[in-house]
Amino acid sequence: MPILAATATIKADRGPILVTVEYQIKLEDCAKFLQGIARLANERRRDGAFDWGVFEDLAHEGHFIETFMLDSWIEHLRQHERVTYADREV
Repeated sequence: MPILAATATIKADRGPILVTVEYQIKLEDCAKFLQGIARLANERRRDGAFDWGVFEDLAHEGHFIETFMLDSWIEHLRQHERVTYADREV
């Protein structure tokens, strides 16, 4: 799971929220990365995300941004508790 980076105290029921995770990938690994990260879509949705996507930042070679949306901040915190061994493998 990503490092939480909030600039203020957030009420647990605040939402919906957008979570972003940034990845820097070697150019030769981009295809492999995209295949692997696509497997995260089902896991993110299983854990409460109602939207998921991955985007390439064309201004920065090899930079990808994963996004997903959740109903609330507390739902995101709960995601951290639900990580299974299989999730970690992905």
